[in-house]
Amino acid sequence: MIASRNEGELLRRTVDSFLETLPERSEIVVVDDCSTDSSAEFLNDGYHGVTLVRPRHSRGASAARNHGVGRTRGDMVVFSDAHVELPEGWLSPLRAALESDAAGAVAPGLSSLADQSLTGFGHKWDDELRWQWQRKRGDQPYAVPFVGAGFVATRRDLFRRVGGFDPGILIWGSVGDELCLRLWLLGYECIIVPGVIVPHLFRAKHPYQVDWKAVVHNQMRMAVLHMTEERVARLFQRLGSRPGFVAGMSHLLAGDAWRLRQHYRSIRVRDDDWFFDQFGMDILTG
Repeated sequence: MIASRNEGELLRRTVDSFLETLPERSEIVVVDDCSTDSSAEFLNDGYHGVTLVRPRHSRGASAARNHGVGRTRGDMVVFSDAHVELPEGWLSPLRAALESDAAGAVAPGLSSLADQSLTGFGHKWDDELRWQWQRKRGDQPYAVPFVGAGFVATRRDLFRRVGGFDPGILIWGSVGDELCLRLWLLGYECIIVPGVIVPHLFRAKHPYQVDWKAVVHNQMRMAVLHMTEERVARLFQRLGSRPGFVAGMSHLLAGDAWRLRQHYRSIRVRDDDWFFDQFGMDILTG
């Protein structure tokens, strides 16, 4: 399932990469999230059986992915950005890793499309919830705190059972992190498959507008959904001077985050203290 917005020629290259490396009769669904650059026009009349989905209104990264899942039927769903190049043989190792009942999400290592010597194998957070890419720890699949939403696979039934990507996430940012944190707290694991490396374009600038309101809001929403009151308060304090804080807070207060917080707390089997201790992340503490 490929989510795309204003990706230009990169979308076609990504679709072709999937077609070249997937078995016959595999499903490929492209959700064109209201692009303005005609990047998905080549799919209008059918393109090797690829399904094009065009929502009437822009949904953002989370909701666009959720929307696309509704057009799939397979037991395994792979979510991909529209700017990757796939190596031969990538599918089988990810599918094998998903056979474990404990696996909530599995992902390859991600290298830079511009410099493939730069590769991250999952990530952690620093004190500002910024990514810290992790180095390879071995050749066999292993657990990591977070895998990115840029290329991640899960079981379709599990994805629906846990609620999919959080539709309250605005535009971009925290999409994969929120899902990974939720999966861990619900008793699942996020797994890196180091034998597969997918080159991915990391941009300095998005081909669509992303403002600070969305970025700040998404971090605060994730904290409200899953973290202790103390961590929430410290994050709010640290973000208070950021551009977009007031607008982001207003949107947060008008949403359903606090209602969902109670729901998630009632069904989770681990708490955020366990998660941060498990991965040695002493953040948002005194």
